[in-house]
Amino acid sequence: MKNQFTSRIVKLTFAFMFVLIASSCSQDDEAMDAAVLANEINSELSAKGAKVSTAVVAQGSFSYSETEVCLGDDLTVTFDNLYGTGSDCGEVQIQYSLDGVVWLQLDKGTVTDGVFSGTLVAPVSGTYSFRADFAGNAGGCKDGFDNLKFQDNTVLAVVVVAPCVSCDIANFTYETSDNQNIVFTYNHDEEVSNITIEFTFPQVMISELNNDGKYVAADGKLYSVNNPTNQTVFTWTGEVSCKSSEAKTFEFSFAPDCNAGNANDGQANIWTDAKIVAINGVALVDVLLTIEDESEINLKEINNLSNIVYTGCPKKK
Repeated sequence: MKNQFTSRIVKLTFAFMFVLIASSCSQDDEAMDAAVLANEINSELSAKGAKVSTAVVAQGSFSYSETEVCLGDDLTVTFDNLYGTGSDCGEVQIQYSLDGVVWLQLDKGTVTDGVFSGTLVAPVSGTYSFRADFAGNAGGCKDGFDNLKFQDNTVLAVVVVAPCVSCDIANFTYETSDNQNIVFTYNHDEEVSNITIEFTFPQVMISELNNDGKYVAADGKLYSVNNPTNQTVFTWTGEVSCKSSEAKTFEFSFAPDCNAGNANDGQANIWTDAKIVAINGVALVDVLLTIEDESEINLKEINNLSNIVYTGCPKKK
């Protein structure tokens, strides 16, 4: 009996010493031991036929057909639960918001190969945010997929929706019945803030300028002139539409300068050129060592237009 009691004391002593030694080990070692132990337990359970959860913690992600969309066009939003091609179950809800506060339902359904897509036709212009909720145990799932909540899958201010303008081919024309009163019409081929156009009228009479030294055209547009006493180049800057139905018109009315040095054949060259020299305030000049064509845009040559010539001048002998 005494020997048994002594044996118990010895065992308790060794157990107490073991606890002291174990308590001196680092937490990392304990975590590693716990992980090893967990693996061993899982292995034993698996060997006995017990079900072991194999769920992998995943963070969902979004992809978009475009990040800049024209108002009225379709935007495809795809959510990926990141479980890969083996994930063919689980229910996804995708929502969208314009302010990150009020969220509206875009679509819901079951994933296929881990992804689910919805289509948005944006009702208004703005910057759209998206979020998703993935219920891993819905839609007939048998494996333990983790649930992903809206707050874990929110992407703010990611897609910009704005009105888009469908531009027409650039076109420049003119109409005149007497070669003195002329109406030019031009639409650009892309949206721009402003365009600077130079019109050349080499043999016209000097026109009166306003107090700012500007030429006031028949339609009220203001032009700067190259020389107040020898007005041949008239320059205008302003907005020009890219739609042919909204083309800008330019009206001029000039008297021919029949006393010009080379007007002795009874003719006066009223108009000979029009070209775009700047777009959005940036001068169009041919920059050396660059591939892009940045030179001035000659509207007359591009549109194969003829000079406007007045033929009523008296011929000089």
